Amino acid sequence: MKQKRSFLDIVLLLYPMRLHYKIQHVWDILYSHWIRHYVGAIGCNSMIGRGSQLHGADHVFIGNNSGIGRHSILECWSNYGKTVYSPSIIIGDNSFIGEYCHLTSARYISIGDGVLMGRFCYISDNNHGTVDFKSLQLPPVQRELYIRGGGTSWQ
Repeated sequence: MKQKRSFLDIVLLLYPMRLHYKIQHVWDILYSHWIRHYVGAIGCNSMIGRGSQLHGADHVFIGNNSGIGRHSILECWSNYGKTVYSPSIIIGDNSFIGEYCHLTSARYISIGDGVLMGRFCYISDNNHGTVDFKSLQLPPVQRELYIRGGGTSWQ
C-alpha cells in the first residue's frame, strides 16, 4: 500500500536544510559586500554577518579571511557627550568573532590573527564613569566615558 505524502514532506523535499544554509550564506556574502563600503577596511574573503550593527564603522579594520558573526555590535565612539575620542577596532587575519558579540571602543581594541571568539562575548576599553561618589550620582548615560590604560589587545 502506497503511503500519502503530507504537505510538509513535499516542502522538505523542495527546500531541504542544506539549501537553506546555502541561501543564508549567499545573503551573508551580499550583506558583506554592501557593508564593506562603510567599514574602514575589510580584507579578502572576510564577511560580516547580517543583522550586525556598526557604529563608527569607518574606524573598524578587518583582516583577510575573517568573520563577524550575525547580530554582533561593533562600536567606535569618536565622540560621547562633550569629549572627542580616537577609537579603533582592529581584527587580524583568520579570526572569527562569534554571533551576538559586542565590541565597544573609545581608544583601541585589537583582536590578533587566528582568534576564535565564541558567542555573546563583550569586550570594551571604556566604562560609563568611575566608581567615585560624584560619578555614581549620575545615571550611566550622563557620565563621561572612562578609559583606563592604552587599549585592549587579544592575541
